[in-house]
Amino acid sequence: MTKTFKRVFLITVAVALINLIATIIYLLKMPDTVPVHFNFEFVCDRVGSKWNGIFPSIILLFVALMYAVSERNGKNAEKNSKPMTVTLLIADFAIVAVNWLFLGLMDSGAGIGDRIKTGFDWIMLFIISFLFIILGNYMPTVRQNKTLGFKLPWTLKNEQCWNLTHRFGGKVMVIAGLVTLAMTMAAKIFDISTAIIIIVYVAVILPCMIIIPTIYAYKHRND
Repeated sequence: MTKTFKRVFLITVAVALINLIATIIYLLKMPDTVPVHFNFEFVCDRVGSKWNGIFPSIILLFVALMYAVSERNGKNAEKNSKPMTVTLLIADFAIVAVNWLFLGLMDSGAGIGDRIKTGFDWIMLFIISFLFIILGNYMPTVRQNKTLGFKLPWTLKNEQCWNLTHRFGGKVMVIAGLVTLAMTMAAKIFDISTAIIIIVYVAVILPCMIIIPTIYAYKHRND
């Protein structure tokens, strides 16, 4: 584990533990049965135990531990220190944001069929857009490893294929982020439901970010 990543890892674990403790304290004040699932329109469609809210905090801690193991044993660990660190920080930020959004929704007092009005759906779409733009810019710097990047049979066997795919895939991620950002801004201006953007993102944009670089890697598998 590199010195830089070790410092970031320790900070991340501390944040994860503080977040877990804060989550438990917040959950203790909630009623036993709370809303635990909302659809794209933030309409409650299921209620359940308040302790469902602890899972994002546990995932945050697990992500930090997983990256520590991968950094210690991974190939090109030193070269990948910067993109690994950036990815870890971005993942932590996203998980903490989702964690407290979830807790806020659980504490809303909503029942089955109730719709919660929140601006967080817009914020999350903007965050997702910028995250992919940032990650896309770092993708070309990622060297062969089994933790981060487009880990395909052809990229793992062929270093040239790996480098080409990550330069191309990074551009695809930046474009996807820009398209999502443009759709979000247009929807905000023209008062279009975020549910439509989320559906387009999940059904079209996200698959394209996976499928297009995969096809590109296959075409360059023998380079």
